[in-house]
Amino acid sequence: MKIKINEDICIGCGICMNICPERIEMMDRKARVKNENASCLKDAAGACYTKDINIKDEEDKSENMSLDDSYDN
Repeated sequence: MKIKINEDICIGCGICMNICPERIEMMDRKARVKNENASCLKDAAGACYTKDINIKDEEDKSENMSLDDSYDN
């Protein structure tokens, strides 16, 4: 799993850190990932007000596919 927080969008509200304090920290009023290996990161991303926490499962390539690519015509 790969986690990325877009610091340009983050407003520093701290909701993600409250949900996942063992993996997210606040630095310079922005959220930062301390460790990518935690199940609570998905919950934190889901609760993000600005939706700036992006999670990509490295094994799941479907995120890069359009609907047309998933079907053979």
